Amino acid sequence: MPAGVPVTLKPEPQSFPGISPFYQAGLCTPWVALTWPVGPREVELPAGEVHVWCARLGAFPEQIQPCWQMLSSDERARAERFRFSSDRLHFVVARVMLRTLAGRYLGMPGSAVRFRYGPFGKPALDDCHGSDLRFNVAHSGGLAVYAFTRLREVGLDLEAEPLARLLAGVSDSFFTAAERQALAAIAPERRRLATLVLWTRKEAYLKALGCGLQQDLQSFEVSVPPLPPALLRVPDGHAEERRWFLYDLQPARDLVGTLCVENQAQVRAWSWSHA
Repeated sequence: MPAGVPVTLKPEPQSFPGISPFYQAGLCTPWVALTWPVGPREVELPAGEVHVWCARLGAFPEQIQPCWQMLSSDERARAERFRFSSDRLHFVVARVMLRTLAGRYLGMPGSAVRFRYGPFGKPALDDCHGSDLRFNVAHSGGLAVYAFTRLREVGLDLEAEPLARLLAGVSDSFFTAAERQALAAIAPERRRLATLVLWTRKEAYLKALGCGLQQDLQSFEVSVPPLPPALLRVPDGHAEERRWFLYDLQPARDLVGTLCVENQAQVRAWSWSHA
């Protein structure tokens, strides 16, 4: 049964410190400290690689209008439906970053990139591009992560520490009996982090499939930290288990995530510089 090789990041997810003062106050960190190195300005994406980028979702006032103009009409309509301005800003910046990065890989301006959506909302490049590029996006706590690859499906999830407190009371609904048993065996001071990482492993797999939370979370099983990330059981059997590889991610303190990749690949992780 294959276990994904974790991307080497510091601090390691197992030593995740807990709740920062910002989260204790119910606030997001205004400037997230990223742990990944700044990525190159020019990149090539071989078929055997997955590139993962993280970016802050803030913007200066003078950047908002150019960002807005870069969006499509349907993206602007989605942005306008957000009730809170902070959520609207995060959505706009996240979409602009997706367009910017996808445009780099396609060799065109980000404003020219066209998307389509699967039956459960998974984004993909429009067929008009004739490209084998695949991607996925996740965002939480003022940060977004993007995965790009070729000729394989990919899924991402990223979560901030407060979600672990919510999951603790409803784990019976989301986790299998074996997963719950493994969590119960973990020391209490590490259990909340393990619960959060477990959630991201499961959701990343569902996002790679393109079904999101439409599928029963108890219909499949993944490893529980501190074990390396791996898909352990799925309804379709061992062939499906061997098809998917999971990788732990921690692009910033107080944020953990998982990358799920169809077939094994080399993973490169970078931070985006707005400079």
